Order: sequence, then C-alpha cells, then structure tokens
Amino acid sequence: MCEMTKRTLIPATGNEYRAWLGMHLESGGGIDHWYDYPMGDRILIAKWSFHLAGETGAKSMRILVPEGINWDATYLGHNSLYLPEGRVIGSVPIYSNECFHDLPGYREGMSAARERRREFGRLCGQGE
Repeated sequence: MCEMTKRTLIPATGNEYRAWLGMHLESGGGIDHWYDYPMGDRILIAKWSFHLAGETGAKSMRILVPEGINWDATYLGHNSLYLPEGRVIGSVPIYSNECFHDLPGYREGMSAARERRREFGRLCGQGE
C-alpha cells in the first residue's frame, strides 16, 4: 500500500463495520461470506477521498465509505465498497468478532458455514 493510501484508508474497527452491517441487514441486504476468524485489519475505512484502480486478488480492498467522502471506482476490480445507509458495491463478509454475534441470523449462518467446511473436509478425506 502506498504512503498516500496508508493515510487515506486505515483499518476499520469491528464496531465501525458492525454499524454499517446492521444498516445493511436492516435494509434487506445479506451476507455473502461467513468467516470463522476475526476481522483484524481486513476492512478499511476511508478518511479522505480516494480512487480505485481495479485492484484484484490479494491487492483488492474492502472499504467503508463514510458520508461526505468522495470516491472514484471506474474500475472496481475485486474491491468492495460499503456505502452510507447500508448500500454495497461488491461482496459482504462477516467475521467471528464478538461485536457481530447479536446481529440477526449470525449464529445460524455461522453454524451453517462451519458445517459446510466440515462436509468439504470429509469429502476431501480430511477429518471425520
């Protein structure tokens, strides 16, 4: 990440992402990916206006965009943008952080994701 990006995009807290995720779910949105590990610094929050250059793979980013921050994503690539009022461009993950546990459907969704992983492991000869 370049120096300008380090000042413009910083790691979001679990509570910042949880606030956005709550709005997203309340407006009828869903979860695309269930991760059974903490969020860490996987989601960034924009502090200044920014431009995306179509990043893909390991260089792609998940960015919370607060009200009043301008952005340009002519080439979205694999990036995801979490916009005001729960709107999204891209995919929506959820993580195992405790701050997410009270969201509607969390326990059922995470339980189903864990079962899918166990079943995949069994099919691949890994595990039970």
